[in-house]
Amino acid sequence: MRAALNIFLSEKNLFISGAIALFLAAYFSKGYYHPDEHFQILEFAHYKLSHAPASELAWEFHAKIRPTTQPMIAAIFMKVLNTLGLQNPFLISFILRLFAASLSFLGIFLFYRTFKEEIKSQKLRIYFLLLTFFTWFILFNSVRFSSEGLGTSFILIAISLLFKLKEKNGLHFIYIGSIFGLSFLMRFQIGFLLFGLFLWLLIFKKLSFTQWLGLGIGVLTLIGLGICIDSWFYGEYTLTIWNYFESNIIDGKASSFGESPWWWYFTEFLGSAVPPYSFILLVGSLYFVIWNWKHPIAFMFVFFLLGHIVVAHKELRFLFPIAPFLPFMTLISLEHFNAKKNFQLMTQPVVRFIVITGLVVNFVLTLVVCFRPTDPHTVMFENIWNNYKEPVKIYYFQNNPYHRPYTLNFYKRPDLIPVKANSVSEIQLNSDTTQLVLVHFQERDSLKNLDGKFVYMTYPEWVLQYNFNDWLSRSYVYYIVELPSASTTK
Repeated sequence: MRAALNIFLSEKNLFISGAIALFLAAYFSKGYYHPDEHFQILEFAHYKLSHAPASELAWEFHAKIRPTTQPMIAAIFMKVLNTLGLQNPFLISFILRLFAASLSFLGIFLFYRTFKEEIKSQKLRIYFLLLTFFTWFILFNSVRFSSEGLGTSFILIAISLLFKLKEKNGLHFIYIGSIFGLSFLMRFQIGFLLFGLFLWLLIFKKLSFTQWLGLGIGVLTLIGLGICIDSWFYGEYTLTIWNYFESNIIDGKASSFGESPWWWYFTEFLGSAVPPYSFILLVGSLYFVIWNWKHPIAFMFVFFLLGHIVVAHKELRFLFPIAPFLPFMTLISLEHFNAKKNFQLMTQPVVRFIVITGLVVNFVLTLVVCFRPTDPHTVMFENIWNNYKEPVKIYYFQNNPYHRPYTLNFYKRPDLIPVKANSVSEIQLNSDTTQLVLVHFQERDSLKNLDGKFVYMTYPEWVLQYNFNDWLSRSYVYYIVELPSASTTK
């Protein structure tokens, strides 16, 4: 058993396993984690290809606060795939997630190669690679075609190239600066991280004028390109970064979505990242920035975190770009603590129990990430897309399933028409159009008189038998039947 584990825990096999995990997560992570990931990227791209009206886009489009480099990348993918005959939006979104996963793999590969020498223990180096690939929330973010996902990958690539390359002339710094600029165009908040890094370079690295010039040219060139892309996308000259700052900070739009105290990120991380693993990472990372505060990762981590702490509106996904730093900081902190105290922390029974429990919980959650859809309702949309290619009416009684909170044009065929009905009696059989009726599964008995054929339910029947902590009351489990045509009922 130990021999097999040692074979698995080799650099080569971990890279292979990491690639497999990324592929599986990209394939099964259907749907979106946060509405911004869909409505400000895929729907923007869908609109730019003239497949949806601007009136049905998110408010961020009309306020012109969304940087559109990433929607443009998505639109290019869509256009090329459409030209090749691929129209299925679910396959297209999978390809976009696979693209994100590929960038993440490259970022993790370079990040590990660049910083592994700082960890002296070969065993801890292997755990550095293992946990960077297989920490469940890092893997989750790694396959998201979101601003957090791509922004994280570009940052890992850029800082790795910055510190790995031995010979770097001005041209190299232009390339590296361009990648930093690209990460900023994915997500403006990456600027907090870049500020910390550039401050560290200014204090400790002592770059030459030529190197600083190259870095500046690279960053500013990409920002300039981003302004051109935004102006093209919105149809007029605009500065999205200023629009973003004015709307969310000066006008307080972001705060309207909720405000949290400064300590919220710490308590929320402990709970949401799942203890005891979250506790281990938090303690290890904070210890790192205290004893090794001159490290560039400490500067990036602290300034990125502080930048988000001072902003009133907080969401845990905002911290995804620094998630890959956590295993490195924790493991190097463990090694430093053992050496400084001449004491092997892992030999203590309580510590060993906490660590093993945390790792087991983490790897169970990693398996969940690899095989569970991010949004179960997207599986329903895919089922309807694949099985109903003709014109379809879908009746609903409460909320339009294709409006969450904006219209899901990307996942909807043009000839699919959602129709609100106040009661079952309003539904008329129509021989010319396929008709579906959607209800909550607890209301399915109301459809018995329609003589419909069951076609879909969000979860299998047996899953609904296990209503732990009354989770069903907080979930919307769709139940769909297909109605018989008028001709078959005569």
